[in-house]
Amino acid sequence: MTVHQGSELVDPDPFTVASLAMSAISVVLGAVQAYKSVWPSPAPAMKPNHRPHQLEQLTHLEAHVESLSAVFTRLNRAVERNAADSDAEFYDAPLRIGVTNLMLPANGLSDLATQYSKASVQIAAIFRWLTTIQTTNPDLAYRLGEHMEEPLSEVAARINEGLSRGTPIRFVLADLRATLEALAGAIEAEIGPPRN
Repeated sequence: MTVHQGSELVDPDPFTVASLAMSAISVVLGAVQAYKSVWPSPAPAMKPNHRPHQLEQLTHLEAHVESLSAVFTRLNRAVERNAADSDAEFYDAPLRIGVTNLMLPANGLSDLATQYSKASVQIAAIFRWLTTIQTTNPDLAYRLGEHMEEPLSEVAARINEGLSRGTPIRFVLADLRATLEALAGAIEAEIGPPRN
C-alpha cells in the first residue's frame, strides 16, 4: 500500500476488488461443476413434499444474490467517486497483482473497504446456501446447475485467459454480472413467475 504524504492518497491494489469478483464467480461455477459431475443422468424429479423447503432455500439464495449485485454496484461507485481516473486506475487496469495504482483519499478507501466487507458477507452466504441445497436437495442443485451450464459455459475459460494475459478488470466485472444474472435466472426458473 502506498501513502503519499500531504495529498493523503492511499493506494489499494485494484486486483483486490477483482479477486472478490472472481471469488463470487467461482462460488456460482461450483454449482455448475456439481451438476456436470452427475450429468448426463436425468434431473431428479422434485419430491412434492420438498417443494416448500426448496422454495425457502431459493428465496434466501435469491435475496443474497440481489444483495451482492447491489453491493458491487455501490463498490464500483465508491471507486468512480473517489479515483481521479477510475477507467485507467481500475476498470482498464490489468488483471495482475500489485502493478497498478488506485489512488483514493482516506474516506474513499473507507467507503471501498465497507462495500468490500459487505460483498464478502454476501459471497459467503451464497456459498452457504448453494452448499446447503447441494447436500439437502440434490435434485434442486442439479436443476440449478443445469439452468446455468449453457450461459456460463465460457466464463471460467475467459477468466483463466484473463489472468494469464492481464486483461482489463472490467471484463471480470462483466463476467460477474453475467454470472449473477444466470444464477438469478436459474432461481426464477425454479420458483416460477410472480403471481398476480
